[in-house]
Amino acid sequence: MSGVKNVFVIVLENHDWSAFKGSSRAPYLNRTLLPQASHAEQYYNPPGIHPSLPNYLWIEAGTNFGVTNDNDPSSNHQSTTSHLISELAKAGVSWKTYQEDISGTICPLTGVNKYAPKHNPFIYFDDVTDANDPNSAVCINHVRPFAELANDLKTGAIPQYAFLTPNLCNAGHDTCAPQNDPVGQSDDWLSTIVPMILNSKAYQNGGAIFITWDEGELADGPIGLILLSPYAKGGGYSNSIYYNHGSLLRTIEEIFGVALLRDAANQADLSDLFGSAPVLTAGSAANGATYLPGGLVPGSWAVVKGANLSNTTRIWAASDFSGLGDRLPVNLGGVEVNVNNLPAAVYYISAAQINFQVPAGISGTASMQVFVNGVASNTITGETANSAPGIFPVVVNGTNYPAAVFLDGTYVGDPSIGPSFRNARPGEVVVLFATGLAPSPAGVLSSVIGVSGVTVAIGNVTTAADFAGLVAPGEFQINFTVPQQFASMAAGPYPISIQVNGVSSPASINTIPPGPIVIPIQP
Repeated sequence: MSGVKNVFVIVLENHDWSAFKGSSRAPYLNRTLLPQASHAEQYYNPPGIHPSLPNYLWIEAGTNFGVTNDNDPSSNHQSTTSHLISELAKAGVSWKTYQEDISGTICPLTGVNKYAPKHNPFIYFDDVTDANDPNSAVCINHVRPFAELANDLKTGAIPQYAFLTPNLCNAGHDTCAPQNDPVGQSDDWLSTIVPMILNSKAYQNGGAIFITWDEGELADGPIGLILLSPYAKGGGYSNSIYYNHGSLLRTIEEIFGVALLRDAANQADLSDLFGSAPVLTAGSAANGATYLPGGLVPGSWAVVKGANLSNTTRIWAASDFSGLGDRLPVNLGGVEVNVNNLPAAVYYISAAQINFQVPAGISGTASMQVFVNGVASNTITGETANSAPGIFPVVVNGTNYPAAVFLDGTYVGDPSIGPSFRNARPGEVVVLFATGLAPSPAGVLSSVIGVSGVTVAIGNVTTAADFAGLVAPGEFQINFTVPQQFASMAAGPYPISIQVNGVSSPASINTIPPGPIVIPIQP
């Protein structure tokens, strides 16, 4: 539930879940909402709590205050300030309720048209109505006509907590022409209102819509609850956990970080309906070869680490490049990385790590954020550099060998690894692969870009590179000849590093366990 910033609650009327789920009378709910939402199969009104008003009070305060009828606030008003919107106001969380069929010029303490006070819990609290004053400014400012919802969504004036009440026809309470079908009436209303919310910035930037019913038809339900949110598991997910209105109240309180009121403290929250938002580990943005923090060179490879970063583990495949031309994929399995709000090419994804290409032109301290199927992570920062060379490692049994080959195609490494590996010999040409030597363009390369002044240090011996250049996106190739001095030196693994523009690759990299990159040489 972390990340939810805006909550919309829609309460419909007097139906069991079985009246809607699977019903041909509710095509929008069944064919559109449920396939994309999460929902609760065993959501009830609180045990024995009827009729409508006591349930609305429960959603607002975790109790019915002993109220067992639907009378107006004149006889059922409450003096307590211990209820949800009071707690939200103290926490600086904005709220409004949008009620169909009210004028907005007075506090609607009595029924008008198809508006029923019993479906508006807020006007039953004296701190909202100034003790049943129809001219209460607090009430008039917060209890608004439903017609204002569309413009508030469009202009960004929507509050953080919005409670939406249809009139008696659209809520499914009354049988109304022309449909004369309460289930169909509610479904049609949802098909108009929900898309309007889904298309708003308030929803797309951290919204959650909860749709439920106030009470069962002849008993306590189940009455069902539907959750739509970028943070929901969605995809038709459902559970059979027992919930009631105390669960909805608890969830809203947890989202906004306010105290749990009365029955909310006793009920399970709705967190199972939500997915786990991606979380980036602070300080994890690192060079893609050395895994050391910082060293983010534009155009080179980098990593970030965290949790819930992907639902799968893979590298990019040919299919990921379909239709991209000379561009690299910036969405891999629903995973995206933004660096200073610029999309980054993504090469590797897993639950705990993402490898990405630093966008060209980035400088200074860069901010990074991950999106998984549209769900945003926290933001972390990392330091960029003009040069931070790192040799890609091949880690075998705790030893870091360089990502390197000989001209005959065999790999550099201890022969005990396998028949494709062998030691280097004096006079042989070795081809190293690295990242971070210099800023480079993003995307597919049209030609090799040379880099001058590169040297290679092996132990205490330094030699100039025969060739150095950018040969693939973010990937530099360095060719060098193993110096003849090693013909008279002992066989063994020697630490290897590269230098460019006065900057050297590190003596030790952050592999598990940390250590140097070594090249095995035999005389």
